[in-house]
Amino acid sequence: MSALAERHPSAGFRKRHVRLRRAGHPWNHKRVWRVYCTLKLNLRRQRKRLRALRPPQPLVQPIRPSDAG
Repeated sequence: MSALAERHPSAGFRKRHVRLRRAGHPWNHKRVWRVYCTLKLNLRRQRKRLRALRPPQPLVQPIRPSDAG
């Protein structure tokens, strides 16, 4: 499993379980999850930081149709 983690670092538990099954390992998902957690591969995703909200600005209307701004 650690070799799979090195080759595919962004793959999650489900994809790794499918790859192990296709490779011929008869392990069920509970055993794979236990090993997955033991190897500390179950790191939580980092959330994006929230930006400070800016007050809404009124839209500027052009004086003439060809006036861009």
